[in-house]
Amino acid sequence: LELPDISKYTSAYKNSLNSAPEDPNLNAAAGFCYMRLKMYSQAKNSFQKAIDGGLMNSEIFFYTAVCLLDGKKAFVAKRPVIDKIQELIEAARAIEDKGIYAYFHAYIKFDYFKRKSLITSPNYVELLKEAQRLGVSEHDIGILFDLLRVERPREL
Repeated sequence: LELPDISKYTSAYKNSLNSAPEDPNLNAAAGFCYMRLKMYSQAKNSFQKAIDGGLMNSEIFFYTAVCLLDGKKAFVAKRPVIDKIQELIEAARAIEDKGIYAYFHAYIKFDYFKRKSLITSPNYVELLKEAQRLGVSEHDIGILFDLLRVERPREL
């Protein structure tokens, strides 16, 4: 979707949420729009309402994890945020194991743990292999780094 379309849909979802503020599907849709607009705080709130409403969609857990970085590198995040991101990625993978989820986890393991010389298991190399096994595409990786608003590390 183009930005004018996203803004239009965001307004429509906000209006719908006035009459059904706890609707998990509406909150998920609004969260996606906010995320595309790089309004991470609002996106996190909407995604969390969708999760709290019982929506068991792997993408909602994944996108919530993406939004927790607030458009910044994992390296600068605080450890509790990184732990929450990993928890959300693992929840997404428990629902549906996609290559992009393993790849995002590899990015977290590289940019936070490897760059800080912290030992972790599995490490980013193991997760990259897992992502490849699960069929991660270059297109999905490009979308991920666009959403993250960070440059893709050469090592990944």
